[in-house]
Amino acid sequence: MRGGCHILPVLLALAVLSCASFAFGGAEKLRISDWRGVALTPSLVKFTCEQTGAEKPDPVVATVRSFRAKAKAYWPRPIGASRHERKGRYGIDFAADVEHQVWLKAEPALRDGETRSFTLPDGREVAFAYRAAEPRPIIKINQLGYAAEAGEKYAYVGEWAGTAGEIAFEISDFRLVDAVSGKTVHAGKAKLRQADSFTPGEHMPWTGERPWELDFSSVTTPGRYRLEVDGIGRSDDFVIGAEALERAFAVHMAGMRRQRCGETCHRYALRGNFAPDDFHYAKGDADRTFGFFDAKGRSTTVNHFRLIWDNREKCTEKVRVPGGWHDAADYDRRPFHLQAVGDFAALALLKPSCTNALEEAYWGLRHLIAVQQRDGGVGTWIETVAHPSVGDGPTNEPPKHVYYVAHPTRASTLEFAAYAAEVALAMKAVDRTGEARFTELTNAAVRAWRYALDERNGAPWKVDYAGEVLEYRQDPVLPGEFLLKAGVDLSFVTGDDGYLEPISKDIDRVTAVVRRGNWRWSPFILIELEVNERMLEPCLRPAYKAYAQNVREQADVMLWQLDECWAYRTPWYPFDSGHAKDLGWGYGLPLFRARWLIAAHAMTWQAKYLDGAYLANDFHNGANPDGETFTSGLGLRPTRRYLDLEGLYPPGVTPYRLTFGIEWKCVEFCLTDDLWKLWPIWRRYGNLEIMSVKNAEFSVWETIAPAAVVTGYLYEQAKGGE
Repeated sequence: MRGGCHILPVLLALAVLSCASFAFGGAEKLRISDWRGVALTPSLVKFTCEQTGAEKPDPVVATVRSFRAKAKAYWPRPIGASRHERKGRYGIDFAADVEHQVWLKAEPALRDGETRSFTLPDGREVAFAYRAAEPRPIIKINQLGYAAEAGEKYAYVGEWAGTAGEIAFEISDFRLVDAVSGKTVHAGKAKLRQADSFTPGEHMPWTGERPWELDFSSVTTPGRYRLEVDGIGRSDDFVIGAEALERAFAVHMAGMRRQRCGETCHRYALRGNFAPDDFHYAKGDADRTFGFFDAKGRSTTVNHFRLIWDNREKCTEKVRVPGGWHDAADYDRRPFHLQAVGDFAALALLKPSCTNALEEAYWGLRHLIAVQQRDGGVGTWIETVAHPSVGDGPTNEPPKHVYYVAHPTRASTLEFAAYAAEVALAMKAVDRTGEARFTELTNAAVRAWRYALDERNGAPWKVDYAGEVLEYRQDPVLPGEFLLKAGVDLSFVTGDDGYLEPISKDIDRVTAVVRRGNWRWSPFILIELEVNERMLEPCLRPAYKAYAQNVREQADVMLWQLDECWAYRTPWYPFDSGHAKDLGWGYGLPLFRARWLIAAHAMTWQAKYLDGAYLANDFHNGANPDGETFTSGLGLRPTRRYLDLEGLYPPGVTPYRLTFGIEWKCVEFCLTDDLWKLWPIWRRYGNLEIMSVKNAEFSVWETIAPAAVVTGYLYEQAKGGE
């Protein structure tokens, strides 16, 4: 309910249960963890417990309905899928694991050191001891801390209580206190943020609350601090200084290293004949000239798993493939991952002291250097015949599935040439990685360029598919962005301006492609043009200007989004935009989008773009409605579960997390009786593993690498500012 709600005491006259397992209507027993209580204010306590182990959904649904009937303020938060150990490995069941959340109001308010008993919806009584010095999780901060040079530093106070809706607070004064000395270094007035937004038509809330803002932007002295809010309590301690960014960067980079392939897992592949340009697999218009065609010359749709399976017996050449990364529970290595290579190379070009970024960029190319053919061609996709299941992960050797390397095309080879040349260019600028790697990359890029520019390598080839023989036809037009990128970078690396001639001959098309842009591109795709802008030939300047204009325009829109669109500052489209619901697949993550702000800052050195990136990092690290960080192992309350078929949750993995839609399994198992209509958009984290790909899965190029690159840039910037 809006405009202030009243949380009634949930005191239930139920028999007290002494064990952590109970049953409803004779159903199988469920494993319920101990209830955990935390004070949100002196008058409000939130209790949570986990329910796991249901092999069927019925007991979960029964528990949810029973809890809801007995609690005025309740929420069943989906947190995963039930796992049961079976013959030495985990089996994933369809019933969701649930964290039950109950809010109880203490009347009168709790005093420091006071212990009070509460009766919970399952009948148990719990004794809760109030400690005034304990942090209040509803004071939502960047849990790692803030950069000293950040021009805008905010925390927020807000809470949404499930079926009871928004909790309305009245807040006035707050203080920023030195955590060591206990002295107040800043005092201010809390400011009520803008009202919550609702989806047009469905009228579903986005945050579930209207938070208060605590502004301490003027504090720039490095140190350890906490916030104290009258009537609420204190926040967790946090730092102001570069160490906050140092930790964030280190954790995100650990996530990248964890996803590495080719040495301890998936070390070999067979050369295949499937196409690496996966956007060609779908049937196009009647006048389509590339993709798959049947015997009558008609464009047709092809499933890549079936294609590889039908041609597997023809593929016998084995090749060693160290390098690259895999995504979530899909252990292939995709052409999209080259975007991560480019982002890390961009970070190395912009911040040469960030040498581990250059190391990661090189790792992302090693397997493609290994599979490069004698004629220079590179197939940029390593794939198998099906999605892996439980027990098929990278820690299981030998893997159940055989992996295959795609047949090269001119386009895939040109894309490889572009990124190999960029990494070589970064190595040349940094000059710390040794001559051998620089030479290896340069030679590989040169050979790939020659293959891509040779029209004879654009010939089609035949494949077997579902009892037919299909023909794969390449796109005769090379991607303009990669023609520009590869040619310019090779000219910078080798000193040979001959690489610019194919661009000059096609400059009008290339410039038009860059001016038009593409939603798939990283904002760093042509950052080397900015780094070497003074060396550009006059014919290339229109393309450079088009690229720079695109970046600045996108960044300016994101600054507006941060300032005007949301109660918690994040660079996302306004609620009434046609793009607002497109949160899935990582596109709504603040650090994915903050790359535009970083690129704009690198081009202009305007502080507003840097401040915008810092704000995006704050949202990622806990200054958001959930009060959780979006990356495992990061901060005090991080993401706890995501799609990992090995059942391992190491630090550094950022799942997609944000999604507009709700998987039907969440609704069926956890959000019965139309509870899903109350679920705020920004809080939709129903992690049901294999049933909830859009928010539980992750990819190195969409989630982990962007977070690492943005925090790496911010860290290097913060180091220089202290």
